[in-house]
Amino acid sequence: MLRIALFTLFATALLAACGKVQLQPAGPPLQEPELTDSQAVMADGYRLPMQRWATEEPARAVVLGLHGFGDHGGGFAAVSETLVASGLATLYAYDQRGFGATKNPGIWPGGDTLVADLRSVVNLLRDRYPERSLYLIAESMGGAVALRALTEKPGLDVDGAVLLAPAVWGADTMPWYQRLGLWLMLRIAPGATFSGDTVAQLGIEPTDDPEVTQALSEDPLVQTRARVDTLRGLTRLMGDALEHPHRLDRSVLVLYGLYDQVIPPGPVCAWLERLVDEAGDARPRIALYPEGYHMLTRYLGAEATLADIAAWVENPKAELPSGGELSLVAARDRVCALPPRGIWTGL
Repeated sequence: MLRIALFTLFATALLAACGKVQLQPAGPPLQEPELTDSQAVMADGYRLPMQRWATEEPARAVVLGLHGFGDHGGGFAAVSETLVASGLATLYAYDQRGFGATKNPGIWPGGDTLVADLRSVVNLLRDRYPERSLYLIAESMGGAVALRALTEKPGLDVDGAVLLAPAVWGADTMPWYQRLGLWLMLRIAPGATFSGDTVAQLGIEPTDDPEVTQALSEDPLVQTRARVDTLRGLTRLMGDALEHPHRLDRSVLVLYGLYDQVIPPGPVCAWLERLVDEAGDARPRIALYPEGYHMLTRYLGAEATLADIAAWVENPKAELPSGGELSLVAARDRVCALPPRGIWTGL
């Protein structure tokens, strides 16, 4: 079965192969970054489409959403229904460079550029709302970008962050056949693409909600194919996130679903072990959801996740209503005891 799966992936990619390695890093600065209600303009003039959900009355907090791989800012609509409708916060979410409605979608911008864009947007929101608390909610790949920004110097100017299934799946924690396949394809056909259908054939589902699955398949801004060179860039970003677990204190809340098939338990276990070893007393809070899928705000049990996020935004020190919060050591032991899942299973 393993050989069949590898051959299928390899053949699919070769049929779609085109061109050489492509990147779209940030260009030289041309202007001061600028924020409107519909976009954030970066220093190099690159425009990041922006979603904004505002409360009727001024809210105490502002929340910035950072989406995952292949997604876009509109994916935070479910979060907005919880935070904005209740008057807790004004929510912003932008399309990261290379995703959604940005220029050249599908072309990897590089981790440094994604982190720089996040810093710029955070600074713009700080300037617009100097008297309000500013929180970050980052999902999957967005979580990897956030981890770099939070743990590198200078620190990210936010009052706290929620990391939803952060993508900490570096190459060191990948199965050998996945590392080998990516290495070969990068040299043979970096422009080859893999489709979401191929991933689905491997039994990897980001959610168990059929309505969400249908909506994602019909959304023209959701990327259903990924280039090999883009996947390589994502792998490097996730590896960077895995290597920088320290300097995360209790202003960070980590949420992970124990049925996540996209970011499997193996790399999350490795990351949590590093947190236990390196973080000392400055450890983030963590909650686990036994039936949780990768899209923790868009699966059939998402009400528990959304309630926890709302409680945390209202008071980052408050007890989480789901009751899923564990000590870091207990969470590590629980995740590390999980069986292999997703692409880690015998194919």
